[in-house]
Amino acid sequence: GDYVGGFFGCVNRRNLNDLNNMTITGATVTTKGSRASIMIGQGRGSNLTAIDSSVNGASYVAGLVGYVQYNCGDNNKVEHCNITGTGNYVGGLYGYASTNASTTCSTHNISRSEIKGNGNYVGGIIGQMSSYILLRYSYVDNCKIEGNNYVGGVAGQFVASSNNSQYMYVTNSEISGRTNYIGGIVGNAGGDMYGGNTIINCYYAADPNAYSFGGIVGNSDGYCQVTNCVTTLASLGNNLGNHQISTDYN
Repeated sequence: GDYVGGFFGCVNRRNLNDLNNMTITGATVTTKGSRASIMIGQGRGSNLTAIDSSVNGASYVAGLVGYVQYNCGDNNKVEHCNITGTGNYVGGLYGYASTNASTTCSTHNISRSEIKGNGNYVGGIIGQMSSYILLRYSYVDNCKIEGNNYVGGVAGQFVASSNNSQYMYVTNSEISGRTNYIGGIVGNAGGDMYGGNTIINCYYAADPNAYSFGGIVGNSDGYCQVTNCVTTLASLGNNLGNHQISTDYN
């Protein structure tokens, strides 16, 4: 069924702040349903750690929280885990995050892990991040990330508007997609005239055996500003739409 987690299946809003300072090791979570993770199916939390564990589900599948409400939390990490989803929204830490108010989430780490989605929106940190979220200090190291469309080292997709992403690092990792919108940092960055995506201070070191459409951004279907970003790939990517690129981009 849906809402499956090694600790909690679903936590309502009233109790969200209670999910802090938890570690899970050696867990196996399997379901044919959605909103599944090694730790929390739906909810949020801070200081969460998953080690040597695995999860297999449909959509909204992740290492820590399958479907995030309101805030991703801070100081969360995943080490040596396998995350697999047969559908959409698969992420190393979070499958999908939604909020209707500005929020900041800091310090998200994943290492020595595999993230695989048979559908779209697959990311090393998060499958898809919605509007008004400031995502800071994300580290992806020695991971294999695989999906269909919208695949990124940090996020499969940032949705408009007014997302800000700072200090994101992807190293020693392989990122692959079967069709379109594959990027070293984000697969697709959406945006509109009321506020697009800003991607600042990012670094992507491409695996020499991997293929990516874009070193930082695979595709932008709206307004996207990229500043102070470095990649070992030579090109920004295919099919970029209305975008603004800083001269500090390499």
